[in-house]
Amino acid sequence: MVYLTSGDAFDLAAGSPLPSPKALRRLALRRMVEARRGLEALGLPQESALFLGFPDQGLYPLFTTHYYLPYESPYTGLKAVAYPGCHRPGLPYTGKALEALLVEVLRSFRPTRILLPSPLDAHRDHQATAYFGMRAAALLGLEDRLLYYIVHGGYQYPLPKGLHPRLPLYPPPRGRGLPWQRFPLSEEEVRRKERAVRAHKSQMRLLSRFLLAFVRENELYSPLPVPAREALAAEEEGWAVLPERGEVF
Repeated sequence: MVYLTSGDAFDLAAGSPLPSPKALRRLALRRMVEARRGLEALGLPQESALFLGFPDQGLYPLFTTHYYLPYESPYTGLKAVAYPGCHRPGLPYTGKALEALLVEVLRSFRPTRILLPSPLDAHRDHQATAYFGMRAAALLGLEDRLLYYIVHGGYQYPLPKGLHPRLPLYPPPRGRGLPWQRFPLSEEEVRRKERAVRAHKSQMRLLSRFLLAFVRENELYSPLPVPAREALAAEEEGWAVLPERGEVF
């Protein structure tokens, strides 16, 4: 599991309305601990977390205006990867450095599946993650291994809010026209996912109803980042079941 940022720009989770850069850096360390605990809840070792330590709310500028020019986070004041436990401490906050690091990671692991946020996700960091991930995969000829998901899907997605583990997760409004694949979860997998979500306590304090709304009886992935042209005019979204459940992971 690769974490491009450590969530160090979520000011409301830092404990005060106007947190200091130091407080936000402490928040990043806390969120890294929570991420490891979440992986443990899923049955994965903490060592499976790979933190890259790039700036939260800064990935889109890294892809656009700061691909070569170093970026300074307005939240933490950092200009380079600095948190203990990150994969390459000292790397500058540039898109070029992040892209090269992703290529290195993909070349090392050679994953059979790569799950990325969709570029249709409303969150700018998620969009940039998609762009960086697609470029890195393309450089290694791994485009056919990409699958995409959406978190910030538009119009209060997902509804209803709160914990509804026996309801299906439906395609989001922003993903209209994508060829969604439905990945069913067992009851035990749903319980594990709930425990993993609850491990992110700094986020749960403010976003619990939103986060728990993703604990459903299935996951959704699209093999395409954006709709094919012929799908844009369709009135109904297609559903497909993955032929082999295990191959997603």
